[in-house]
Amino acid sequence: MTTKSLLSTVSLALLLGGAATAAQAQIPIGHLADYSGATSEVGTPYGQGVADTFAWVNKNGGVGSKQINVDTNDYGYQVPHAIAVYENW
Repeated sequence: MTTKSLLSTVSLALLLGGAATAAQAQIPIGHLADYSGATSEVGTPYGQGVADTFAWVNKNGGVGSKQINVDTNDYGYQVPHAIAVYENW
């Protein structure tokens, strides 16, 4: 995954999260990560990049002065688990 793609994904998540939660003190964002499972070789560095990006955003003032609350879930490349987590959000 290129840096441009990662930043585009994060930007979209921030935009959607920020618009939906403008009245809250924190902005909740869900992040499905593949730290284990069949594609963890790619998923681990990608997931760490996403986590680092959100940490950087929070360290630099957040979005509209609001901190991002990231709920990261390792779905282990198991689609039923990923769907259950997504529906929970």
